[in-house]
Amino acid sequence: MLEDARLRKVIDKMALYVLDGGCAFEQAVMERVRGNPLFSFLFELGSKEHTYYVWRLYSFAQGDTMHRWRTEPFIMITGSGRWVPPALPKDKSPENEETGATFAAGRSRRVETERTLTDAQRDEFEDMLRALTLERIQIKEAMGFALDNADAAGEIVEVLTESLTLKETPIPTKVARLMLVSDILHNSSAPVKNASAYRTKFETNLPDILESFNDLYRSVTGRITAEALKERVMKVLQVWADWFLFSDAYVNGLRSTFLRSSNSGVTSFHSISGDATEIEHVLIPNVPDITVVMLEDARLRKVIDKMALYVLDGGCAFEQAVMERVRGNPLFSLLFELGSKEHTYYVWRLYSFAQGELNLL
Repeated sequence: MLEDARLRKVIDKMALYVLDGGCAFEQAVMERVRGNPLFSFLFELGSKEHTYYVWRLYSFAQGDTMHRWRTEPFIMITGSGRWVPPALPKDKSPENEETGATFAAGRSRRVETERTLTDAQRDEFEDMLRALTLERIQIKEAMGFALDNADAAGEIVEVLTESLTLKETPIPTKVARLMLVSDILHNSSAPVKNASAYRTKFETNLPDILESFNDLYRSVTGRITAEALKERVMKVLQVWADWFLFSDAYVNGLRSTFLRSSNSGVTSFHSISGDATEIEHVLIPNVPDITVVMLEDARLRKVIDKMALYVLDGGCAFEQAVMERVRGNPLFSLLFELGSKEHTYYVWRLYSFAQGELNLL
């Protein structure tokens, strides 16, 4: 974890902007801030600041938040080494957090040690989920089971998440299960022992759940069915925002996850809001026009086109990982020589492909 809090904030904000604006945005920023020490992390590949930036891009794209992230080692690109995320700050780690279980007197208390469901209880809950429909009485019954067994919230959330991410689940059943999640969240502030744990645990799993709904939404062939599904999910997310269950940035991220198209690159999980003065001041459009020159070298043009398509699919974290591996390779000098006609062509290709202009030249 970087010790310089200001630099860490700049990198975090930059990563969020790039997730929203794409690699073409990142390249445009790099052309303007070259020589600015505050943004040297964009150019000094292999530095701890650049490594932190690439991890932030990947982490945010996977649904991690500014203050909570997965700490398990992972492989970003097949054949490359493992990435080891920084440890969570002690005051942010789940084991050191006190959840906000609200009681009638307005007090909060630490969550008790969780138990697991008995085999009979788990079977009962799974049967409820299999039979669940949009009938309010069924959803209410399943919600009551969840509250009655809130001291096993972890396992209940696990079972419900698994049921919501199964691809073969019919749309009505999947929507009914999402309604159940919403009811449980609505009652997570009830004066019931450990009920507040549901909000914290669902917060970790909801990005995966909305990812599954995105897959479902894009696979629906009927326009009316797709619009009905979209309306249902968007209403649920709006209700969560109205209830102030999660931050606006988090809910906006869930919306983006659900609505994103299949070729949008990385998941835009975080809204770009708040103060970002260090970045905004470099985006003033007081620069001359940039003319794209069609490259005569057909082989190089093909390499650039393919690279842009891969980056569009894998995101900026993929691009950064590639840059670390091909540094010194003349064929990929376009990634490093900002301002060159090859680099300009590459940035334009990123932008044009992202706009749906997918014809190769």
